Amino acid sequence: FVFLMIRRPPRSTQSRSSAASDVYKRQCLKCASGYTFFNGECRSCDVTNGLFVNCKTCELFQNGTKPDPSNPLKTIPTYSGKCKSCNNGYFLAQDAQNQQNCNGFCSPNALECNNENEATKCVDGYGTKPIFGKIMCEPCPPNCLSCSEDRCIQCLPGFFRDPSSFQCIVCSQCPYCLGPTENDCTACFQKKFLQLDSTDYDSQRKGKCVDKCPTGYYQDVMQRTCYKCVSNCEKCPDPIERTCTTCETGYYQ
Repeated sequence: FVFLMIRRPPRSTQSRSSAASDVYKRQCLKCASGYTFFNGECRSCDVTNGLFVNCKTCELFQNGTKPDPSNPLKTIPTYSGKCKSCNNGYFLAQDAQNQQNCNGFCSPNALECNNENEATKCVDGYGTKPIFGKIMCEPCPPNCLSCSEDRCIQCLPGFFRDPSSFQCIVCSQCPYCLGPTENDCTACFQKKFLQLDSTDYDSQRKGKCVDKCPTGYYQDVMQRTCYKCVSNCEKCPDPIERTCTTCETGYYQ
């Protein structure tokens, strides 16, 4: 017997170099938050060439050159720029070079500020509240997403806001709701259908959770929703178009 060993030819160096060049040809289309696109790369707005501090979005421009400290025969570029928005807790103010910079700090957990004494928008779970003559961002009541002065404005999913106490109460009839009753559900547990209690489908969707849609409703299996047919209609193929195929007993089209 004669055994032949066949060696696989080496992969083309041209294909490898081509693949590598494709990588270098990739260009960034949009920089991440806190970075600005300049000279073909994304540069951080936070301490960009010593211009900005605590800057979230910015613009950078080359405005000239200066001698290179390491080589007097060469020059290096000089930059100017403009900060457009600040990191959380800071606000835009004129710095010593008469540029807009994020020098002012108003409050921890603040998204936006008017000045050092007034936070206007807070991160989730915090709300504005007067403290010692300043408007600060303080923790919201339990299970609250946004608030103002200890009054909840929006609750976390799975809770509803009590209109009298402004506190968040857990939904007991379904996973998501707008109130305490079975007719205040906005979503149901698996295999249940949400039976809407209104034919105005552009309004706030709420209803009760049922095993199947009753007579006079259109059962949308994909959305797990029961849409109410028009008045005195027993079966409807498309309640959104207000059409009816079978009327209730004693009625005709």
